[in-house]
Amino acid sequence: MKTLYLITFLFATVTLKAQEPMALLAGSKAPIIDALDYQQKAFSLDKSLATGPVVVVFYRGEWCSYCNKHMSQLEESISEFKKLGASVVAITPEQPKFVKKTVKKTNASFRIISDHEHKIMDAWGVSFKLDDETYERYKGW
Repeated sequence: MKTLYLITFLFATVTLKAQEPMALLAGSKAPIIDALDYQQKAFSLDKSLATGPVVVVFYRGEWCSYCNKHMSQLEESISEFKKLGASVVAITPEQPKFVKKTVKKTNASFRIISDHEHKIMDAWGVSFKLDDETYERYKGW
């Protein structure tokens, strides 16, 4: 049986006026992921699931200290995932050059996909649009 674990790593505060993401419900069929990772290597969710469970993680980007902490913790746990026969893939809306910064900061050895066109995140229902005020505040960070 194919096993897929989904960890959505999205933060919101009461001051954020972002559109609510509509993530997949438990038991939903996972949308196909056929993409290139940040190193331009092909990744297929179906092929990965054929070899064991897959943990899919969505994160905001290397500028997010919470995301970096979470990515570092995933890396620290990678041997436990491997013992269970599971692999990890992380997906971010950032450009590949920023993904490289995440890898450097977190020592991530797992696959990371740059989804800067939001195709994967839209299919999985985890994209959201920030209001203009919040967007401008984020640009400052």
